[in-house]
Amino acid sequence: MTERIDDTYTIPMTTGEAEVRVLGSRFLATAAPVTSFAEADAIITATRKQFHDSTHVVSAIVIGHGSDRRERYSDDGEPSGTGGRPILSEIERADLVHVLVTVTRWFGGKKLGTGRLARAYAQAAEEALAQCRRAIKRPMARFQLQFSYKLEKMVMRTLDEVNGLVAASEFSGQVVLSVRVPRSSVQCFQDLVTERSAGQIYCELIEE
Repeated sequence: MTERIDDTYTIPMTTGEAEVRVLGSRFLATAAPVTSFAEADAIITATRKQFHDSTHVVSAIVIGHGSDRRERYSDDGEPSGTGGRPILSEIERADLVHVLVTVTRWFGGKKLGTGRLARAYAQAAEEALAQCRRAIKRPMARFQLQFSYKLEKMVMRTLDEVNGLVAASEFSGQVVLSVRVPRSSVQCFQDLVTERSAGQIYCELIEE
């Protein structure tokens, strides 16, 4: 039995919003799904234009997952570490990727101090992230398989062991399957079907 590898990741499917008020200052947070830093930058620019009377638009972004994960944050003029970093920490706590959180602040006339300011940004971000509907994703590769009927049970068992699935099937003189396999298990799947069939299975990686 092969070891199952959990290479899933979670993304937001909808936008979430929340508002926090502390000593007269208003913090309006929005969490939104994004696929690139360019898309996130466009949203931040639009937010500045929409709320042109605000004091700050603080943000944090996480794009990609695993070894491809990249992050960025900005305090937008707030004391260093009081805005962007607390928001990023809430994104990490929510275990989300491909997400942008902006927190727009209107200064209420009273200074909050760095501790209270960081907590306000974190709270607004946390509440906005909690409003997002989520989806679990797994990066997949596609294989085309062709084999005799006697090998069908073995192929299906092997596919199950690597968390794969059948995308399409055709039964004629032989079984022809289009299957999807987690990218992390591509080499393992190829090795297993080759070994278990003694090389009798046609196994082609179509896309990765």
